[in-house]
Amino acid sequence: MAEYTGEFNEIVEAQKERLRKQDYDDLQAERGGYDTGRIKRFLSPEAREAARNGRQSGDKHSSRLSALDLLLLNDPEFARAYRQAMDALIDTEDVLERALETALAKAAETQRAYDELMDRAMRLPDGRAVFRDQLDVVREETGSAIDPTLAETLEWQGYEPSYEDFDETRKADEEADAAVLAIRGDQAELGEIRQELTDADNPPTTERVHELNERIDQIGDTHAAPIDEPDMNNETSLKIEPIVLR
Repeated sequence: MAEYTGEFNEIVEAQKERLRKQDYDDLQAERGGYDTGRIKRFLSPEAREAARNGRQSGDKHSSRLSALDLLLLNDPEFARAYRQAMDALIDTEDVLERALETALAKAAETQRAYDELMDRAMRLPDGRAVFRDQLDVVREETGSAIDPTLAETLEWQGYEPSYEDFDETRKADEEADAAVLAIRGDQAELGEIRQELTDADNPPTTERVHELNERIDQIGDTHAAPIDEPDMNNETSLKIEPIVLR
């Protein structure tokens, strides 16, 4: 049963990913000047048919439309807010996907550095790694000093990392792992927002759509790549070329 459940979840996630990619591709096409019918893409097949045929909400076929369809077709304020929120969601999903790729690469890099450092660490007879700090105190990974008598029996080769090196490398690795977890947590929240926005039978109110849009923007701002500013102390970055009139 667990195997079938896993396969089903993979299929569902693949379908969600295809929809996210379609939304992203449509948004980029629209920004390139192509009419993709953004609002129509959010409609059910029945609603798209109704919009194509110009049917009104009172038409007998409107009973087949979902609550979300009816709002998108008949409430301009809701449709405008919904489009803005969905476009922001698509952009932010892309921002987080790229941020996750960067964070995973960083985590792999810090893990390699940690593993290499641990390979060079001094080992006690029981296998525990120990390090000398700047005061020549020999400490375990936890920071606890070992018995001085035991410390005197260790034969240092000179290539072992210091406790300060170990502590810095460990913290860098922990921070990189935490960054990955934070991004994945925000991705999960975006998934919940997408689910709420696309709930055909119980759509959010216009006010709620605005709230979700604000939250989407907050998440996006958290992971947006910083913009490099010119170094005010660097003459090269501030050099202005003269304009030559020809």
